[in-house]
Amino acid sequence: MAAATPTQELADEIALLPRHTRDRPRLRELADGTSTGRNLFANDTLRYFDSSLTALWPQMQAAAAAERALPAETLLSGGVDAMLATLVPG
Repeated sequence: MAAATPTQELADEIALLPRHTRDRPRLRELADGTSTGRNLFANDTLRYFDSSLTALWPQMQAAAAAERALPAETLLSGGVDAMLATLVPG
């Protein structure tokens, strides 16, 4: 969950942004770990998910399940060596 991200990790990521962006009040509050900053972050994340991902979520879950099914079937039918042989580095 985005709201559970440690404050220091958020502050480190925000520090990488250009100064004119990272100095915005809402980002400063988030980097400082204030409850207001965290609540705004959590609410913004949920609104983004609702507006951009909700409609696609069932398809994303189905694709992830299909990706898991193939190695599982290979493991069951051919064992660990067969499953590992299907893995590609990179």
